[in-house]
Amino acid sequence: MDTSAWSTQQLAEFVAAVSTAERETTAAIAAVERAAEALDADVAAIVCGGKLVAAVGYPDGTAPVDELEAVRPGSADAALEVPGVGDCAAVAAALEHPPGATFVIARPAPHGFTREETGLLRGMARVASMTMRMLRVLGAERAAREEVERLARDQAALRRVATLVAEAAPPDAVYAAVADAIAQRLGADVVEVLRYEADGGATIVGGWGVAGMQIPIGARLAVEGEGVAVAVLRTGRPAHVDRFDGPPGSIAAGLRDLGARFGVGSPIVVED
Repeated sequence: MDTSAWSTQQLAEFVAAVSTAERETTAAIAAVERAAEALDADVAAIVCGGKLVAAVGYPDGTAPVDELEAVRPGSADAALEVPGVGDCAAVAAALEHPPGATFVIARPAPHGFTREETGLLRGMARVASMTMRMLRVLGAERAAREEVERLARDQAALRRVATLVAEAAPPDAVYAAVADAIAQRLGADVVEVLRYEADGGATIVGGWGVAGMQIPIGARLAVEGEGVAVAVLRTGRPAHVDRFDGPPGSIAAGLRDLGARFGVGSPIVVED
């Protein structure tokens, strides 16, 4: 196969490998893997702004980013010291995306890279740039769409609760709707709406839980030990805990017995 046909075939295979990526990061990984294979390189990497975007040929976390960035596009005598391989001839191509990034490959000296191989690397760099830029745009659009959908779900949940309030629904129905909305929004296994009492205890006034993870509505429990209810009562602010521990008859003990390990809670403040 002549050089021109070989380069065309390798670039086509590179396009096919990179174009299947669904994320910018996976496209970068596919690019360095395919470039190393096509050009018989021991290492290949994409570096940008002092950070490693993707690499092959180095153990995880050992790629010398500074040395890789020192290999500049157009340099005819660049070299790298690759662990386990030794002195390697290196060549680089600039990428338009990420801005300022370079695509570097290296293989043992004195087997440098031909003009055709350097040209192929530049072609690969252009394909990688276009693919990663497209995936960045698609990722941003996907994130924006997911945010809009999240806001729509939140608004729908608020409307359901507001409608119950406007219709003067019984408090039990409102509390149950609040618990259900929170559970669905946060993917929680159990949600409890409770009312702190003057005697230091609390009453469960609403809740939602997966099978086997419910505290009965109307249950009176102590606010003692370590848990969300204790933290919120103490601070008057939202709280996150990674432990439920308390004496028998406490909210913390009840949630611990249900299998809860992590929790968040927020106060419902009425008239200060």
